[in-house]
Amino acid sequence: IKGQSAADRLVRLPLVRSAFRRLSVWYTDAKHIHPGLRTMCEVVENSVAAACDRASPVVVKLGPQISTANNVACQSLDWLESKFPVLHTPTEQVKFDFLSLLNPNKIHKMPKKCMYLFTVLNM
Repeated sequence: IKGQSAADRLVRLPLVRSAFRRLSVWYTDAKHIHPGLRTMCEVVENSVAAACDRASPVVVKLGPQISTANNVACQSLDWLESKFPVLHTPTEQVKFDFLSLLNPNKIHKMPKKCMYLFTVLNM
């Protein structure tokens, strides 16, 4: 899609968008539950905002290079979308489809890393 940024396209993919929403909720909840974490996150957020402000003149000067990188990234997204149609599926559907493939009798035999991931993702 000509004229569109790769970042915009990426965040519009249903899998990415739904995963981002979930992570955003976790991040916000964690900040509200843990005051120390909230303070640290606010420092990081302010630092990132300041860095973006300071970097904007450089971004303007690097416009042609950024445009080229964006075009390459868009082409890469075209390839990814064609090879991995799951990117157009929300995370909840991916989770449901994956779990439906598992035999309930074999879930306890899954590697610990997978079980940890399921626990972290509330699967």
